[in-house]
Amino acid sequence: PVLIDILEARDQQEELSNRAGQLSSKAESIRTAESNINEYSSSFELLTEAMPLAPRQFHMLNQIQLAGEIEGVNVGQLSHQSVAAETVDFNLIGSGQYEQVVSFVRRVENLPRLIQLNNISLSTDTTDDESNPSLSFTVTGTGYYYNEEVALLNDDVTEE
Repeated sequence: PVLIDILEARDQQEELSNRAGQLSSKAESIRTAESNINEYSSSFELLTEAMPLAPRQFHMLNQIQLAGEIEGVNVGQLSHQSVAAETVDFNLIGSGQYEQVVSFVRRVENLPRLIQLNNISLSTDTTDDESNPSLSFTVTGTGYYYNEEVALLNDDVTEE
């Protein structure tokens, strides 16, 4: 009976040792996940600004309008429509001096929101001074957003 008890105890010790190794591995994975969550949570706000979780088309249009005001272009018309899921198309008609229009386009390209400018067309106003003519321009573009359900992690940890 003593020999059988010793063998059973050794088997149990091996089983417990294996289980302890598995638990140590899981604990390390949890520590790594916590570290990753802390690292990426600070970027989450920037990510949702670039690719919001909803269309937020009016926010995007306001950002474009503000870019126009900052750069001194006259935004005469700004419209939008949602043609496909995950996108908001916009059309802008405006006017301004060449440098203002170029600065405006650069500012829109550098907005936090993920925006693709699809087409920019320019024409000169014939009524202006030829040395510094005013330009009429049309810009068409697309703003993007994330359209799938996002599961956010919570602080609850479940045990096995």
